[in-house]
Amino acid sequence: MGKSIQGYILLESLVALAVLGILVVIFAVSISQEQRLIRDTKNLTVAHAKANAIMETSKDIPFNQLKSYSLSSISDLPEGQGEVQVSDFNTSELKKIVVTISWRGSAGKMQSVSLSTLRANR
Repeated sequence: MGKSIQGYILLESLVALAVLGILVVIFAVSISQEQRLIRDTKNLTVAHAKANAIMETSKDIPFNQLKSYSLSSISDLPEGQGEVQVSDFNTSELKKIVVTISWRGSAGKMQSVSLSTLRANR
């Protein structure tokens, strides 16, 4: 009878260790996914702030000097780059400005944020 109880306790211990191991793996995976989500959110916030800053600086440029240009690199973002497109909108007295910021996300796919506005000649 003593040998059977010892075997049963050993089996219980192995099952408990297996369950504990599975829980540790699940916890580790969720932590890595959480860190990836935090990094992606930070990059999205940085890209949006950069696009907004570029949009704000376009207010200081005289209307007749507005033109399209590219930003070759944005150091705060992985493989970050930007583009500002300026085009006439229905009339020569109105221009459409589109700022697009792109970067490589944590999953390896390119992501982007675009802001657009209209500006009148005043």
